Formats: sequence, structure tokens, C-alpha cells
Amino acid sequence: MKRGIKWAVGAGSLLALGSAAFFAGRSYAAGIPATKALTYSGLLQNADGSPFTATGHNIELKLWNDPAATAAANLLCDTMSQALKTDSTGHFSLTLGDDCT
Repeated sequence: MKRGIKWAVGAGSLLALGSAAFFAGRSYAAGIPATKALTYSGLLQNADGSPFTATGHNIELKLWNDPAATAAANLLCDTMSQALKTDSTGHFSLTLGDDCT
């Protein structure tokens, strides 16, 4: 009987400790940033499949509300031209402005 009580107290203590750690971790989370909350990431490769790592190139991302319309009124998001920065594997990331969220 004593062994069962000790086991129950130990299991209850571990459960309480785990719950406390979970809620403490959630309370320290930073949450969603107020500005520039989204990024667009991709992978660029050369024609032979090797990673694209060349420098001196720019990249621009534009999002439209209609695939056939290119008028300024249809433009939802524009990152403007910026220097392309890829890592050694060809991956890149663009921070999207607040108009893109």
C-alpha cells in the first residue's frame, strides 16, 4: 500500500512540474512581431541542379490580386529590388513588408 501511495505522489509531482514548465515556457514566448512578420523563402538552382550562389544579382517579389492584371491598383505587395543573398545551398529569404500581411 505504501508503495502505491509513493508512486502516485511521485507521478503527481512529475505531472505538476511538467505542467508548470510548459506554462512558464509559453509565458516567455515573444509572440507575433508587430511589423515585418512574414518572410518568403526559396531555393535557387542552376540549370544543372547545383545551388545558385552567384553574387551581384537582385531579387524582387510582387504579389497581385489577379494573375492577368498588372495595373498599380492590382498590386498587393512589393518587396522592391534588393540584393539577392543566398547561402551555400542556394536558399534565400526575403522579409516581407507590412503591406504583404
